[in-house]
Amino acid sequence: VAPYRPLDYYDTARFIRAGSLTDQSYDPRDLILVYGLLGGSGRYIAAVDPSLAVAENIARLLREVGGASGPNCGSIRCWSRMASIR
Repeated sequence: VAPYRPLDYYDTARFIRAGSLTDQSYDPRDLILVYGLLGGSGRYIAAVDPSLAVAENIARLLREVGGASGPNCGSIRCWSRMASIR
Protein backbone atom coordinates (compact mmCIF):
# COMPACT_ATOMS: atom_id res chain seq x y z
CA VAL A 1 0.00 0.00 0.00
CA ALA A 2 1.37 3.35 -1.03
CA PRO A 3 1.63 5.97 1.74
CA TYR A 4 -0.97 8.73 1.79
CA ARG A 5 0.18 11.89 0.07
CA PRO A 6 -1.96 15.01 0.46
CA LEU A 7 -2.90 17.03 -2.59
CA ASP A 8 -0.94 20.20 -3.15
CA TYR A 9 -2.68 23.55 -3.64
CA TYR A 10 -2.81 23.32 -7.44
CA ASP A 11 -4.31 19.83 -7.45
CA THR A 12 -6.81 20.91 -4.81
CA ALA A 13 -7.87 23.91 -6.92
CA ARG A 14 -8.23 21.77 -10.05
CA PHE A 15 -10.22 19.15 -8.14
CA ILE A 16 -12.66 21.72 -6.73
CA ARG A 17 -13.06 23.53 -10.05
CA ALA A 18 -13.69 20.23 -11.84
CA GLY A 19 -16.48 19.50 -9.36
CA SER A 20 -18.29 22.73 -10.17
CA LEU A 21 -21.27 22.06 -12.42
CA THR A 22 -22.05 25.75 -12.72
CA ASP A 23 -20.06 28.86 -13.55
CA GLN A 24 -19.75 29.48 -9.84
CA SER A 25 -16.29 28.60 -8.71
CA TYR A 26 -14.11 29.75 -5.89
CA ASP A 27 -11.76 32.64 -6.47
CA PRO A 28 -8.08 32.10 -5.59
CA ARG A 29 -8.56 33.48 -2.06
CA ASP A 30 -11.36 30.99 -1.37
CA LEU A 31 -9.26 28.14 -2.78
CA ILE A 32 -6.37 29.07 -0.52
CA LEU A 33 -8.72 29.16 2.47
CA VAL A 34 -10.19 25.74 1.60
CA TYR A 35 -6.71 24.31 1.10
CA GLY A 36 -5.51 25.77 4.40
CA LEU A 37 -8.51 24.42 6.29
CA LEU A 38 -8.55 20.95 4.74
CA GLY A 39 -4.82 20.44 4.37
CA GLY A 40 -4.91 18.66 1.03
CA SER A 41 -6.92 15.71 2.34
CA GLY A 42 -8.75 14.20 -0.63
CA ARG A 43 -11.49 12.84 1.62
CA TYR A 44 -12.51 16.31 2.73
CA ILE A 45 -11.79 18.09 -0.54
CA ALA A 46 -14.04 15.65 -2.39
CA ALA A 47 -16.90 16.75 -0.12
CA VAL A 48 -16.53 20.44 -1.00
CA ASP A 49 -19.49 21.82 -2.97
CA PRO A 50 -18.24 24.83 -4.99
CA SER A 51 -21.78 26.21 -5.24
CA LEU A 52 -21.73 26.85 -1.47
CA ALA A 53 -19.71 29.47 0.39
CA VAL A 54 -16.54 28.31 2.14
CA ALA A 55 -18.12 28.82 5.57
CA GLU A 56 -21.17 26.76 4.57
CA ASN A 57 -18.95 23.94 3.34
CA ILE A 58 -16.90 23.92 6.54
CA ALA A 59 -20.04 23.93 8.70
CA ARG A 60 -21.46 21.03 6.65
CA LEU A 61 -18.19 19.09 6.89
CA LEU A 62 -18.12 19.59 10.65
CA ARG A 63 -21.59 18.12 10.93
CA GLU A 64 -20.94 15.22 8.57
CA VAL A 65 -17.31 14.25 9.14
CA GLY A 66 -16.19 14.76 12.66
CA GLY A 67 -18.33 16.79 14.95
CA ALA A 68 -16.32 19.30 16.91
CA SER A 69 -12.90 18.18 15.72
CA GLY A 70 -12.13 18.65 12.06
CA PRO A 71 -9.28 17.24 10.01
CA ASN A 72 -6.61 19.77 11.00
CA CYS A 73 -8.01 21.64 13.99
CA GLY A 74 -8.46 20.48 17.51
CA SER A 75 -11.54 22.51 18.30
CA ILE A 76 -14.61 24.11 16.84
CA ARG A 77 -13.13 27.46 17.85
CA CYS A 78 -10.26 26.92 15.41
CA TRP A 79 -12.66 26.12 12.56
CA SER A 80 -14.97 29.04 13.22
CA ARG A 81 -12.04 31.45 13.48
CA MET A 82 -10.67 30.26 10.13
CA ALA A 83 -14.09 30.30 8.43
CA SER A 84 -14.69 33.89 9.56
CA ILE A 85 -11.61 35.20 7.74
CA ARG A 86 -13.74 36.18 4.81
